[in-house]
Amino acid sequence: MLTLVAVLITLDPADYRPNLPQGPGITLDESFNVQMGVYLIESFKGYGLGILDPQSAQEVFGNPAYNPDHPPLGRLWLGVFHEISRAVAPVRSGDNPFITIHARTGSAVAFALTVFLVGVFAARRWGLLAGVTSSISLAVMPRLFGHAHLASLETFMGLTWTIAILGTIHLWNRRPESNSHDDSGPDSNVEPESEPPGDKAAILCGLLIGLALLTKMQAVLLPPLLTVWAFWHWRLSAFRPLAVSGITTAVVFVVGWPWLWLDLPGHLTEYFGRTTGRVSLNVWYLGQVFKDVDAPWHYPWVMTLVTVPVGILLLAAAGVWGARRRILNDPTTSLMIGSVVVPLVLFSLPGVAVYDGARLFLVAFPGIALLAGCGLSRLCDWLMDRKLPHKPILGIVLAGQLAGIFTTTPYFLSYYNVAVGGTPGAERLGFEVSYWGDSFSRELFAKLVETVPDSSIVQVAPVLHQFQLPELERQVPILAEGSSPTGRQVWLVAAYKPLEPYSRFSSAKALRQGKTPSKYLAVFRRQADAPSPRKLEEAGWELVTAETCQGVVVASLWRRSSPDGSG
Repeated sequence: MLTLVAVLITLDPADYRPNLPQGPGITLDESFNVQMGVYLIESFKGYGLGILDPQSAQEVFGNPAYNPDHPPLGRLWLGVFHEISRAVAPVRSGDNPFITIHARTGSAVAFALTVFLVGVFAARRWGLLAGVTSSISLAVMPRLFGHAHLASLETFMGLTWTIAILGTIHLWNRRPESNSHDDSGPDSNVEPESEPPGDKAAILCGLLIGLALLTKMQAVLLPPLLTVWAFWHWRLSAFRPLAVSGITTAVVFVVGWPWLWLDLPGHLTEYFGRTTGRVSLNVWYLGQVFKDVDAPWHYPWVMTLVTVPVGILLLAAAGVWGARRRILNDPTTSLMIGSVVVPLVLFSLPGVAVYDGARLFLVAFPGIALLAGCGLSRLCDWLMDRKLPHKPILGIVLAGQLAGIFTTTPYFLSYYNVAVGGTPGAERLGFEVSYWGDSFSRELFAKLVETVPDSSIVQVAPVLHQFQLPELERQVPILAEGSSPTGRQVWLVAAYKPLEPYSRFSSAKALRQGKTPSKYLAVFRRQADAPSPRKLEEAGWELVTAETCQGVVVASLWRRSSPDGSG
């Protein structure tokens, strides 16, 4: 509940709830998810169960308005909470069909549920202290906490991934209640049951994995991970439950996504082969620009080590160290470690696209939190054996992990841990300090409206897709026509590609309306694509205002005295 409240009161991206603290700005991909979530909800309202009719499915999922780039479950979740939030706590929306802040509540609830499930699981396995520590460890990871503010699929993917992992452990490795606490931790001598789960339990496992597959592509890692894990611990006796589980997973995935019904072979090939035909993104890593498929193999490992608080990493290492003699024999620990390692291994493989910091492998983080809970429990035992004051020491360790949340708010996606010197150290080492546009926050747009004259054009960089700026204008009230505090209008237009001259102007829309080239430029600091401050200064731009995270500029507004560069 504390996690849920902490997220809900810091959701506001764009002056919808000015009396509450600001949250991360509207990110690049949120509009796609919210629009599709609302579209699905409206379709279900209109068709009801009739949507299962093949003709109705064709009208909904074969409609050009439907975007099948991701399965529907995560977006449906966001759509449900969009409608709940709009009914319970509406904000001014004008004629917008959807409002991002409403859908963001879905991610907040999903994150709170993940924190709860992780804590309950750890408490039942290793005791209350481990459970509380696991929950706190997950809740205070700034990258996860930040994503819980966004109407994106990552947080709900984390929930369904965690449910699938913990559910499988519970169903395949059940223990008597008398052995369910700390005495049966990862380094105990508990062996798996002589018989693997029956068909009912296997079907339930398949259902959980299928729900994860209906959320996002990362879930394709679950079947191979669980197959290797089951055969390792149960040998050939795992074959039947794995087969039952696999069939159930496939059925749930196909039945749960009506778009597949329209052309099952073709659409399956299109979905799972989509990564080969996608547009390549740039990655800024260790001071260099890489194509996403060319990022060094160690990118996911390094990004995990520098974006999880150091104290949590050390506790997780203590948990692994305590279980070192039983890792291969204890199903609980081996699957938890596998849930961390396998996503990182996948994104280390040559030719696999990886970008946007830790976003694509955030599913590994709940496993780290579980290991941290186990590690703190063992650290507590170690301190008690030496008659040291364990409660104050452990309390200080956990409280110290909160620092990342407070020092980066609301730019949680710019967090780096103290091992690299925080965000300032990460900037010096060449890590990306802002990648998703969240630094275009309420505060920056308020300063922009105060600074830029009425009916002016503001160039924006970088612009990574054609809907980015129209959605900003629709979703930020102070930019929408007639809704700014002064009644003024500000036009957002795309600047040229990074490092090209910014004295020219390329908005056909603005030119048709007789607007003059812009003297203003707003930049969010995605260093792989954005112009550097030095380049802008050399081109004659002057810094007007900036948003910072731990003293590092993550977004800025620039002005030049004349559009042709003579100033």
